[in-house]
Amino acid sequence: ACPRSFGINVAGLAGFPEKVLQIAKEQSHTFEMELQNHTHGTPIPKRSNNVTSSIDIVEDMDEEPDEVDNLYNKVSNLEMEAVKLNHEMEEALAQNDAQSV
Repeated sequence: ACPRSFGINVAGLAGFPEKVLQIAKEQSHTFEMELQNHTHGTPIPKRSNNVTSSIDIVEDMDEEPDEVDNLYNKVSNLEMEAVKLNHEMEEALAQNDAQSV
């Protein structure tokens, strides 16, 4: 579960509301099921009516539109920032190992 939900886990660590995380998990599961069905030659099921849409999330939030945009931008950048930090850490470790030799 961890590799598929890395972005969701990071969002949880960043303090995103539980409702947003739950909806993201549902959307991720739906996407994974559609992808799995598509790759096995079966038709992709239509979206279930019980899955909350992104529009519903925004409508339910008590925040101003600018705050919603800022939140969206943060989520969009979280995974890339984590990848960059991981790369920097690996480079630092490699340099440390090279100096130790």
